[in-house]
Amino acid sequence: MTRRIPPEEAYTRAEVEAAIAALTDDELAKLELEAELRARVLGTRRREGRDAHDLLQQALLDSLTPGSRQWRRGLSFPRHMTMVMRRIANPWTKKAASG
Repeated sequence: MTRRIPPEEAYTRAEVEAAIAALTDDELAKLELEAELRARVLGTRRREGRDAHDLLQQALLDSLTPGSRQWRRGLSFPRHMTMVMRRIANPWTKKAASG
């Protein structure tokens, strides 16, 4: 269950698009490393063919999708992305543990 953020506390899609475009090479490299580490910890079996690139792309897509993974005002965009990747990867782990 996702906790909804009131609209006035969330960045708009246009602001998310601007934040993605403004990511520095260093910030992007750190996000790629975070995705790689999360994917590596899960292992191949748990990821079901998904890799670090898939995890990062899903986090970006979810952040752009209204009502999905909203970016709360006051939180840096790289931190938001790290949290979104964690939330996406968590069910991968639970699914692997139950199956």
